[in-house]
Amino acid sequence: MSDLILPFFSVLIPCYNSERYLAETIESVLQQTFTQFEIVLVDDCSSDNTLAIAERYSKSDSRIRTLSTQYRSGGAGGPRNVGLSVCRGEYVALIDSDDLWSADKLKNDALFIQGNDVDILTSGSEIFSKSRNNIVGCAPARDADWKLYFRNCATTSSICFRREAFPLPTFNSGAGVLEDYPFLLSAYVRGKVIRCRPELDTLYRYDSAASIFKWSVLRRLLRHFEAILNLGASGVISTPRTFALIAGTALYVGTKVLIAQVTHFPTRSENDTHHE
Repeated sequence: MSDLILPFFSVLIPCYNSERYLAETIESVLQQTFTQFEIVLVDDCSSDNTLAIAERYSKSDSRIRTLSTQYRSGGAGGPRNVGLSVCRGEYVALIDSDDLWSADKLKNDALFIQGNDVDILTSGSEIFSKSRNNIVGCAPARDADWKLYFRNCATTSSICFRREAFPLPTFNSGAGVLEDYPFLLSAYVRGKVIRCRPELDTLYRYDSAASIFKWSVLRRLLRHFEAILNLGASGVISTPRTFALIAGTALYVGTKVLIAQVTHFPTRSENDTHHE
């Protein structure tokens, strides 16, 4: 890609021990019908062949660059910040190293952005297991409103955002840090324009219903507490409001746990809260 022609999107992919799925993820980006993009891969000190796979793609396509962290971050936030420091696109599109996009994902993003004032854009996701053709549920797009204090509104791999609206470090980093929800909540509280579109053009991977239930509930609760506490510590929300939101979040997520025990994954026609 010529340095004189800047991409509209920078597709940012953090990687850690992703050799099983990384090539499929990259291919789903390369197959986009909207082609004004670059790909920035950031390896987080993987112990498998992830870095070799990333470098192979970098050598074969000038739109792809591969970076490496100096030490293991333990989460996606650190590698994302490293990648953002070299992104050149007007908008940054996030995708995890095991998720996929349908061919029109970036085209749908671009068309929406060109007709709307937007800092963050999200869309719906289909949930699949093992094969992209094995769709087991969906995570419909939701507007970012006051309910964002209590639950997420998007899967990470459906998010794109205007790069200049979010200075570095954009994401929380560190071992075990859950950075996607705090990013959205902080943006909402600070008055950023967050929009959603209805298309289900992100494919979110999970391995089993048991594992998604076991980890998503705990992770959702931890990420809510962390995000609210950080906003309270920075003075964005008051101390009484901070504790009230923590209590409300615990009640909300606890209720979802009870409901999840007697329900199943949503079908394409159902609305549920399985956002990652």
